[in-house]
Amino acid sequence: MTKLENSIIINANLEKIYKLAQAVERYPEFIPVYKKSKIIGRENGKIIIERAALINQRIMRWKSKAWFDYNKSIEFEQIEGRLKGMRVKWFFEQLPNGTKVTIIHIFKLHIPLVGWFLEKLVARPRIEKTAGNVLIALKNKIEKNGN
Repeated sequence: MTKLENSIIINANLEKIYKLAQAVERYPEFIPVYKKSKIIGRENGKIIIERAALINQRIMRWKSKAWFDYNKSIEFEQIEGRLKGMRVKWFFEQLPNGTKVTIIHIFKLHIPLVGWFLEKLVARPRIEKTAGNVLIALKNKIEKNGN
């Protein structure tokens, strides 16, 4: 099992950042790797999202469930795709000089014999890089363009 954590401080109030982060269908507007992020259903207080992103020059597609704890966190669980079962949690913390946004990924590749190798040496760096780019895109959207 791999756990990754990426954080950034954004010079804006928490509520403004959270409002944009929870607008999952807007991700392709300001996160360059996202090509699609569409709500396709609702189930037990959660939304179902169909997504596509350009990762390592390949389009990756998946579906996630998402749920929200207003101004505190957003959680995602992949329900279809190569990383089915991966959990992603975004945390939001108001600081005196802005808002700290942290993204945590928890995943395990269930591939006999090579899963551990692929998890540590292939998936981990790609997910870490993508999460960092997502945080930078969120910061740029809020600080440079408003929302």
